[in-house]
Amino acid sequence: MNYYIVPGYGANADSDWFEWLDQYIVKHQGGRVKRLSLPEKDDLNMDAWTTYLSEIIDPNQENCLIGHSLGVLRILTYLAETNGAPVSVLLVSGFNQELSAFPELNQIVPQELNEMGIRARIAQGVMVTAQDDPIVSWQISFDLATALQIDCLVRPTGGHFLGRRAPILGEVLAGMQQWRT
Repeated sequence: MNYYIVPGYGANADSDWFEWLDQYIVKHQGGRVKRLSLPEKDDLNMDAWTTYLSEIIDPNQENCLIGHSLGVLRILTYLAETNGAPVSVLLVSGFNQELSAFPELNQIVPQELNEMGIRARIAQGVMVTAQDDPIVSWQISFDLATALQIDCLVRPTGGHFLGRRAPILGEVLAGMQQWRT
């Protein structure tokens, strides 16, 4: 299985828990991991991200796409605009509506998301969110998970998941692997 970690706004391949999860996957899942990032100037360029993901991801392989915050929207846009085999997704603090905490992101939030087309591209998925997230309300993430027909794990704490470690994500990935077998 190939794992791709897509960062959120202002983050890169070495931000937050990405390195920790990379090491966890290699040790416990035995997969190949790519932590992705684009130059900062392209952070809000969804077309650049879709092109980049299309160039990096082999759509005919077994893939798991992992996204945090804006990275979730990048993954969903990629899935909506490309063809390929269904993928697994692990989405953290995902959103598809405007955020008052970051109004600069509102320009790239799609008016409509092709949820039916995206659902067809998802073999299995989990959204992880926290009730104390100060940036993306857990309800926004929950509603998105419901629209995508994927499971949603709502934690009482965890904030916006900006720490260097995220053991809950390792546990969720282990559970997803068991579902596949």
